[in-house]
Amino acid sequence: MMLAIISSWLLSALCCLAAEDQKLLFISKRQILGIGIDFSPSYATAAASFANGSNIPLAMLEGGDDWRSLMADVSWDKLNHGGPPIVPGSAISTLQHTLEKLMSAGQERLGHPITKAAVSVPASNTISRWGRKPMTDAITAAFSAAGVEFLEILSFPADESLLYPANVLLAGHGLGLCQPHTITEHECIADNTPKLDMLPAEIYYLVGYHPDALELILTHTTTLAYGVNPVSWPNYNLGAKARGQNPEEEFYWEEVRQLLSSPFIGAVPYSVKVTRVILYGTHGEDEKLRSTVRDVLATFLDPEDPLPVWIEDEVDSTYAGALGAAEFAKRQPYWSAASSEVVSQNTRIGQPRIDL
Repeated sequence: MMLAIISSWLLSALCCLAAEDQKLLFISKRQILGIGIDFSPSYATAAASFANGSNIPLAMLEGGDDWRSLMADVSWDKLNHGGPPIVPGSAISTLQHTLEKLMSAGQERLGHPITKAAVSVPASNTISRWGRKPMTDAITAAFSAAGVEFLEILSFPADESLLYPANVLLAGHGLGLCQPHTITEHECIADNTPKLDMLPAEIYYLVGYHPDALELILTHTTTLAYGVNPVSWPNYNLGAKARGQNPEEEFYWEEVRQLLSSPFIGAVPYSVKVTRVILYGTHGEDEKLRSTVRDVLATFLDPEDPLPVWIEDEVDSTYAGALGAAEFAKRQPYWSAASSEVVSQNTRIGQPRIDL
């Protein structure tokens, strides 16, 4: 009897191991072409993008106090203040520690080393992102220390090479991308090519609801995920954690409502348009947030205009940023920075180019 039980257990264990081996073999056969990392205000996530068009989450790591403080500094551009932009060693150490843990978890799932990745950072309140910033240098140093190649998606002479929520959220939901993934920049957006004309021009209203921050982003008319011209309102006092810290929760939601109304306050009535809505973050599917967003848009948008379309698909709102970064990473070998003049000359993408 005991021998039969042991034999049954061994058979079950071997079956499980075989199934796991088959899963890893299946993953490897799908040809992993891109790894993306999303640095959010409260946590970091990693994802993979495959040749067959499928994208999968890999890992999530909650951030500590040092992480939340650094991400707030990034959002408010504090690393640029007070003289020459010197990158604090603590920032590099925090990024390296997080990156190494994410890569370890991702590699364990994939069954092989991760050698390079693209990265996105939280929404920034800065008006212009021209020039290389300290955060870019900090990430480059952290990647180097962790033994991972940092993929600079767009290495324009005057532009920062980091990705932001407006870029990766579109890509993560499959929006603003020419197909197939092997297409070059010139093939996608050069004059007289039909690829870009096949992409709709939209105005996106993006709301990120994290434990430690609430992010609001409004884009100008946008066609391509590579060239998004956004205005951002990040607030590190209105994250989901603050919801329970207010004696009267309704006061909290009134402050949220005010932030969500920011693009419309002071503008000519009905002059601000919205055609697409995306909610993201670990609390992006919160019903109270969704109803508040709907109320704000109903208050300020022209009732004669078509209702904005809410992007609701199977993409996990927590991993949407990492999935989008992975999509950019997959396309990076084909999307040549050498033809970047095409982007700057194409007015359909939006001028000035401040979020490439």
